[in-house]
Amino acid sequence: MLTTEGRRLLTAKLDRRFDLLDVDGDGHLGARELDDLAMGIAAGFDVPLDAPTAVALRQAYARIWSELSQLDADGDGLISRGQYVDAWLREAEQPGLLADLVRTCAEAVAAVAGAEGDFYEPAFVRLQALSGAHPDQGAAAFARLDTDHDGMVSVAQFADAYVDFFTSENPTAPGNALFGRIEPW
Repeated sequence: MLTTEGRRLLTAKLDRRFDLLDVDGDGHLGARELDDLAMGIAAGFDVPLDAPTAVALRQAYARIWSELSQLDADGDGLISRGQYVDAWLREAEQPGLLADLVRTCAEAVAAVAGAEGDFYEPAFVRLQALSGAHPDQGAAAFARLDTDHDGMVSVAQFADAYVDFFTSENPTAPGNALFGRIEPW
């Protein structure tokens, strides 16, 4: 069971992520937004869309959408902010398939970004910018994830941070820094 503070933190993080995904600002997400994000990340790293890493990334986002789209009560192919947040809050209370899919997606993102085992700050900051975070926030997120201060973030640390972002109610979890500063945290 989530604490009141944990629910508040998770909701703030999920609202932030929803805002970044809802690029047209219509208050709904569809498969197109997730696919556009995947294609934008691939393009941002000069990876052709037919390259195996780009295909894997698009498939990873499509699998996440497949799970989230089950919340589409009216069959219009879209989910609302409330449905998105509620799905992830349920996942935080009982981690399962969505957390596994996010980990897979994070690994696919890392592969497109050329992180073969480790992220260096420039690639990480570029990835964060492609995901909607300001470059300064990307650098701050890298610093939070680089817990051993060796100038690298392993793909495993990155994947853990992705899962933490979506499921952790710990206010000091490094993954909270992904996708920019969360207010009021």
